[in-house]
Amino acid sequence: MRRSGAGAPRRSFNSATRLLLSHLAGALLRAALFPSPIFFSLSATAVPVHPPTGASDTQHSGATSSTSIHVIDLKGVSGKRFSGDRIRTSNVPLNFQGVRQSDLRHEREHKNCAKWIVVTSIFPPSDAVRKLGEMTKKGWCFVVVADQNGPKDYDDVEGVVYLTVEQQKRLHYHIIDILPWRHFGRKNIGFLYAIEHGAQVIYDTDDDNRIKELDIPIWGSSSSAGASTVATSQTPTTESSSSTLGAKEYVPLMTYTPDPASRRGNSAEEYYTNVIETFQKTGGAAGRVVNTYLDFQPSCGLRIWPRGYPLDHINDVHDSILIPYNSSMSSTSSSSPGPQATRAAGSTATRNKPPAVQQFLADEDPDVDAIYRLTGKLPCRFEEKNKGIVVPKGKFTPYNAQCVVNLQPAFWALLLPVTVNGRVSDIWRSYIAQKLLWDIDEHVAFMPAHVVHDRVFHDYLKDFQSESDLYLKSAALVKFLSQWTSAAPTLVERIEQLWSELYERGFIEVTDLKLAQAWIRDLLALGYRFPDLQIPKILSREHLAAHHAEL
Repeated sequence: MRRSGAGAPRRSFNSATRLLLSHLAGALLRAALFPSPIFFSLSATAVPVHPPTGASDTQHSGATSSTSIHVIDLKGVSGKRFSGDRIRTSNVPLNFQGVRQSDLRHEREHKNCAKWIVVTSIFPPSDAVRKLGEMTKKGWCFVVVADQNGPKDYDDVEGVVYLTVEQQKRLHYHIIDILPWRHFGRKNIGFLYAIEHGAQVIYDTDDDNRIKELDIPIWGSSSSAGASTVATSQTPTTESSSSTLGAKEYVPLMTYTPDPASRRGNSAEEYYTNVIETFQKTGGAAGRVVNTYLDFQPSCGLRIWPRGYPLDHINDVHDSILIPYNSSMSSTSSSSPGPQATRAAGSTATRNKPPAVQQFLADEDPDVDAIYRLTGKLPCRFEEKNKGIVVPKGKFTPYNAQCVVNLQPAFWALLLPVTVNGRVSDIWRSYIAQKLLWDIDEHVAFMPAHVVHDRVFHDYLKDFQSESDLYLKSAALVKFLSQWTSAAPTLVERIEQLWSELYERGFIEVTDLKLAQAWIRDLLALGYRFPDLQIPKILSREHLAAHHAEL
């Protein structure tokens, strides 16, 4: 049966659709032809659709007499200019607000450097710090570790990488969660940062030690400031590199001996053997500690001692002389004092590598304790008559964290304890380090004054209180370390053992033991290679039996 009115409404609806498509096609064509920033306004226009004549009433029951279809009208020629008004709010956190130039140097992957300067400070940049910044033009990198009570930025210091509080929190080191805020030990972060970024040499210094010249001399490098290679036990000195030390060459003096007038006709070898045996048997001051300051002829007189020197021995008579060692390297020489390593005064016994720790003295206001500052003479300067002194095995001397060059074999010894006062921390570090340095055939050297100490104002009585452990425990620490032994076959094991026993004897607290363990973990994670112990190989019974059978 034919439904006469069924197709008419469909045709009317199709007409409306065609009208809409026509409008859209025209708009798209205009947009293609006129790609200028015209924004087409959209308006809804009602297009009436009437039902066809004769359509069935039953099919349209309840419907209006006409149907309106809304058609979008695109007026391409009468566009509306984009206002740029805010139409929404971003909830994405902004990560770089307040970032300074020094921050950006840290955020990007830093270029690896062989030579790093490490400082921690709570003060605005000093003249000493700015001068260190200039060393970045000579091949050094420079990192300053911030603290909560320090400045927000270091933008006016050349080339500095400033590790802010927030940046330190984002570092992956295990020691981060152990180190306290507002403590000198935050410097440990800077050491790891330097090691992670390629350090072969670390110059450990303070913000008030101003270098005299734009130069940081390193005994054993091919030049003083711009050397790209540094001789360490892991990178042996070659003939060519050792011959280019030039004006900054340092001649270490290897051992201390009493006045030669007391030799009483003994041969040189007999004399030195007797002296060394006496030192070892008596265990007295002559065998345990040495006051290196006196050998650089201080202008303030001979009654001066370094911070951390045991007070029991400040009145000891200093009647020793120094035996010179020249700069040539010999792989067959022994590093320990004795007949094979010592000669008569003026001769040339040698070492096959530079000292792993090189402490420079400071002029004007040298590193002395509060007792000396309250009773002694200042300012004080040191003569450069002796170019360098290597402290031999078995003799301790305190060194600081104010002006000291550390070579790669001694990086493990940079750790500063944090459960003691900051004025004790670096001294404890020095004594601990020396005991273990001997186990890997390394030594500490003292060099002429290379900096001027521009010391900020200190209350000497407060310093006296802060240094109480130095006065009361230094002698006991030296005695303990002199007698301490370990059968552990690796340096890592001995480090952990020694820090554990220091805790058991009350020199440090348990947090420092955990810090030492975290420090070792971090060094291993960074790929640091701990030096091997210098211990004789023990032949097995089977090897000895086979050897004798062959004979």
